[in-house]
Amino acid sequence: MAGYLGTADGPAAADARASYAGRRQWRRVAQPVGAMSVRQSLSVVPVLWALVAPCAYGQAAVPPTVTPGALGHQSNEMARHYLHRHAQSKVWVPVIHVNPQRKQHLPAPGGPHFVLRKVVFTPSHFLTKSELDAVIRPYMGHSVDYRDLGLIVRRIDGLYEKAGILTGRAILPPQVVRNGIVRIDLIEGRLGQVVVSGNRYTKTRTIIQSLGLRPGAVIDVRTLRAALINYNRNNPDQLNAALRPGASFGLTNIDILTAEPPRYSAEVFADNEGVSSTGRYEGGVYLGDRSLFGYNDSLSGYALASGGSTYGYLAYDVPVTDSGGRAGVSFDRSQIAIIRGPYQGINITGHSWTSAVNYTQPFLSSIHWQLDGVASVTDTESVTDISGVSLGRTDLPGASLGEDLHYYASGTSVDFESAIAYDLASVPLTPERRLEIFTGATSWFQQIMGPWSTLVRIGWQWSPQANLPSVSLYQLGGAENLRGYNQGLVAGDVGYTVTGEIRRVVTPWFTALAFVDQGSVFAPHPATLTLTDVGVGGQWRWRSWLSGTLSVAYADHMVVPDQRPYQVFARIVFTPDALFE
Repeated sequence: MAGYLGTADGPAAADARASYAGRRQWRRVAQPVGAMSVRQSLSVVPVLWALVAPCAYGQAAVPPTVTPGALGHQSNEMARHYLHRHAQSKVWVPVIHVNPQRKQHLPAPGGPHFVLRKVVFTPSHFLTKSELDAVIRPYMGHSVDYRDLGLIVRRIDGLYEKAGILTGRAILPPQVVRNGIVRIDLIEGRLGQVVVSGNRYTKTRTIIQSLGLRPGAVIDVRTLRAALINYNRNNPDQLNAALRPGASFGLTNIDILTAEPPRYSAEVFADNEGVSSTGRYEGGVYLGDRSLFGYNDSLSGYALASGGSTYGYLAYDVPVTDSGGRAGVSFDRSQIAIIRGPYQGINITGHSWTSAVNYTQPFLSSIHWQLDGVASVTDTESVTDISGVSLGRTDLPGASLGEDLHYYASGTSVDFESAIAYDLASVPLTPERRLEIFTGATSWFQQIMGPWSTLVRIGWQWSPQANLPSVSLYQLGGAENLRGYNQGLVAGDVGYTVTGEIRRVVTPWFTALAFVDQGSVFAPHPATLTLTDVGVGGQWRWRSWLSGTLSVAYADHMVVPDQRPYQVFARIVFTPDALFE
């Protein structure tokens, strides 16, 4: 297993923000270091290859932080964080309002009696023959009157009620009883009209089709409730429903009540979480449209810039199935120039770009559980120049499969995701390699008492191959990883991180926290290394449009000579669209 202990700038520090990657919008994009073109002069080959080729596969002479692929990957992780967070909204448990049905009046005892020989029921979508037979069995072959028939009808209504079929009831129609044969009509409400209200930017047709509502179909309130939960889990707008009598007997209309968040979202931010070699101080902007064409199709853009790097990301996804399946495409491009550090003098520049197609399919959506399957296909290319000499183009096509499992309850939230990625690394002057990388992440938030809560996060990576491309190494260090160390200070083919936090809501606008971070990377050379830090921090919000984070952490291990014993990370976020809510 390859590893790297870098300068204070760190190796492939871009990857250290992997924990920023959102759930439910997960994609994996690997971006390799550029390698030298065979067309370059043979007199230049030995020098440039000695600098760059090792960093393409983990044991780097030039830290991967100075390559466009690695820095683009860092920005990509941050972009996915923003896309995920803005895709999330508070999920309502849907409420279905139904006018309660009055219990049918029982006739007074007495009147004509007859021996009940047979009961004929109209077809039922919900009740089985055995259930109906169990109701009438005590009366068959016995003398009954109209009150007994009323009791049969009431017991059938009880079956509907027990099954949650709020639109079903039994009716004893006017009839002449002959030969002891009685007819009972089972009225199960069929859909008349669907009226959608409250939707300003989501098309009415989109909502109706997503819920699977078809005029004339029998209304199953249980199925409707499950469809509402699935919709609310997978879309920004949230739905409730109300049932009311239709235009004629046996028809039921459904009113869908929609609550939409603002269509557009925006954030402008600044922080000191960048990489020193291209500028630690950085700023960026996020823009999003939650329903571009009215189909709950989202368009999101993200841009980031520091003193020596620029990055842009654009993503679009759209629902393609009634069950919530979404297909998406994305594209990103980054450009770098090394402006600080030991490699500043050799004029390292470059650029990288990635295109991706992805699909997310919910397999389970309930009040407490959500299970998604995720698949993606990506293609990444990157080019690195040193002193104006191109080192060639690196190509990394790949595909990945994964799952994302969530559990929700009052005061509790648990997430678990895992994935396997298959990549084909093509670097000039090196053999083509097939790579398999297994990754996973878990988080558990728990409200414990009053204003107190805890958060535990675990991340890991394993690969059967050694000497992975630098951008694919597991990174330690950074604002969302090990907060006492600089971005991507150490890396290896295999590794893990564990973070534990205890939080206290001090005021409505400030939450304080204390934390411990630990992580390890495993590699035969340099040696396997475990790092730990402890620290304090806080999250604050002033009104609804200005917020920020701050952390101060102390490291237990000095990895490089010029390393500071502590790190301070800060971020401020301005949300202009909140001013108009």
